Amino acid sequence: MKRILLLTKLLILFVVSNAQTVLISPTGDGGFENGSSFAANGWTVANGATNQWFIGSVAPPSLGANCAYISDNVGGATYNYATGAASTVHFYRDVTFPVGETDIQLTYKWKCFGEGSYDYIAVFAISTALTPTFNSPAGAFQSWLQIPTAYPGATVLNTPPQNLQANFQTATICLPAGFAGTTQRLVFMFSNDPSVGTQPPASIDEISLISNAPGIPTNQPSGLTLTPISTSQINGSFTAAPGLSAGYLVVRYPTGATPTDPVNGTSYLAGQSLGLGTVVQTGPSTTFSATGLSANTTYDFYIYNYTGSGCSPLTYLTGSPLFGTATTLSCSGITGLKTVGPTGDYPSLTAAMAVVNLGITGAVTLELQSTYSSAVETFPITFPSNACVGPINTLIIRPELGAAGLSIVGINTTAIFDFNGATYVTIDGRPGGVGGYTAGTNLMIRNTAVGPTIRYINDAQFNVVKYCDIQGQNTTATNITTQGGVVCFSTTTGANGNDNNIIDFCDIHETPTGTPVMGIFSYGSQTTVSQNNDNNTISNCNIYNVFSASIADAFIKIDLGNSAWTINNNRFYQTATRTYTTGAVVHRVMWITPNVGGLVSASNFTITNNFIGGNNAAGTGTYTVNGLVTHTFSAIDLSVGLGTPSSVQNNTITNINFTTSSTAVTAFVGIGIATRNKHNRPMATQLIGGDI
Repeated sequence: MKRILLLTKLLILFVVSNAQTVLISPTGDGGFENGSSFAANGWTVANGATNQWFIGSVAPPSLGANCAYISDNVGGATYNYATGAASTVHFYRDVTFPVGETDIQLTYKWKCFGEGSYDYIAVFAISTALTPTFNSPAGAFQSWLQIPTAYPGATVLNTPPQNLQANFQTATICLPAGFAGTTQRLVFMFSNDPSVGTQPPASIDEISLISNAPGIPTNQPSGLTLTPISTSQINGSFTAAPGLSAGYLVVRYPTGATPTDPVNGTSYLAGQSLGLGTVVQTGPSTTFSATGLSANTTYDFYIYNYTGSGCSPLTYLTGSPLFGTATTLSCSGITGLKTVGPTGDYPSLTAAMAVVNLGITGAVTLELQSTYSSAVETFPITFPSNACVGPINTLIIRPELGAAGLSIVGINTTAIFDFNGATYVTIDGRPGGVGGYTAGTNLMIRNTAVGPTIRYINDAQFNVVKYCDIQGQNTTATNITTQGGVVCFSTTTGANGNDNNIIDFCDIHETPTGTPVMGIFSYGSQTTVSQNNDNNTISNCNIYNVFSASIADAFIKIDLGNSAWTINNNRFYQTATRTYTTGAVVHRVMWITPNVGGLVSASNFTITNNFIGGNNAAGTGTYTVNGLVTHTFSAIDLSVGLGTPSSVQNNTITNINFTTSSTAVTAFVGIGIATRNKHNRPMATQLIGGDI
């Protein structure tokens, strides 16, 4: 019998396939499926008198019949923990890591709500000469910092605290390559301090620990086919390399340029520079599309096989990469003034854009006839990346002279106008492109779906929307989204973000059938700083009637991945009384929080000469927000980064009537500053009159 048990354990601990060793199985000893005790699964427990680790289904498990969980019941009958006494408890086991298998990956499922930096899960490794003991380190604020003190030489493997999650989360951790050839004591810990906390406590399941020997690629892919698709796109396909491969790095260069070898251990992203080249794609796919290219231009393509997966560093085969060359199509097609409408050159903007995107040979203006109707459009009307549109060959869309009061109305969850990689496109709401803004005269653009009316995405740059009436009823609730606002600045799959766009002399507000949660919203990509949405301008606009009675709202919300915006000379107001029905909701006018997460680049905002208050564009009357709940009001809420200082100058906040049951000192905030550069000091902003 003992011999059978030993053989079973060997099979669990040393299942090897292609130099891979399963050290802990998520469906066996790591899933606690070998019995109802820690010992039956090869673990040792170090419990205390109150909160203790148990094995069973009470939590319940994420998979199978058992998981490890914390209970304050002596028999483990409940999935609760006592918060009144400090407690730190552990379960652990010794693991011998095979020599040479330096690619070591630990994954597990966990859940734990607990409390902030006080009640949490931590995972660490220590010498087998050390034994985890109850309440060491003692449960307290950020007590995980004391693990190396309590157990000298300990390596904390996760990033504590793991908490504030009531449902199972997956943790994936690369263990140090230096563990190969050693034996380590792997420890799972739950710690709580002697104060408040939220149920449930810790639960752990599906622990997996796998080690691999790193592989080295020996063959390159073959059979490259390159196909020019348009003036800005070349597609490619090739045959996979025989033998070891985790993926392929595709890089494009100007023709004749000397390639730069990729560096082992370095991960490259699409759009990233590599010497004189640009990374097109990295991953296992054997097809790719190179976009954003110049017209009638020849490009060289180099493709490298690489290995490395999980926790193994990437290793590139740099000798004799697969090579090919191709030339984009030449610009051809229309130029000059074209009309859009029933008797025009094109019956719709949709039809006109299909022609424009085939190429233009000069600046193009599309004028909407006085008889134009948006009923014939297919939404969204998309302006894609177009190599033929640029600083000289611009594209302008406007009503023709005399075509006053035109409207483009649709229902689409993506957008009405989608600037998808577009550059140098202008939408000018003035008939003939002359005069100023006059309500009811200029072009109106409306989306009656829950989605933005105008969206910028995938490196949309140098575009202008001016003298337009932009209406939306987007009620997207979360502020962490790429689809929020009446006007949405979204993320990018390119390298540079949605930059240098201008919205000028526009009305941005609700539709007749719904009120938006946010007026202008921006959430940029953050993989690299260059992918942030930078240097966009909102100026001379009337932004009004943005409100939600139950969730956080904002006229302008600039979230993560943004920098160096200019918000100048805008008017913010409510034409009707707004009433909150839910407490603890903050109503904001400008909500600028791009540095959450510590992005140093989130800086250099210019917020000047804006007027907040009143019930009309003149700023007269009263901006009224009430409701006998604990809602709060913030006119300008700033949380900017540590780069170039931001400037908040000459703004006026007045004619506001605000009622709340909140007694907090922050119930009404004119300008609030959270994380900031110490030089970011708001100055010369007036707070005049009003009732609070």
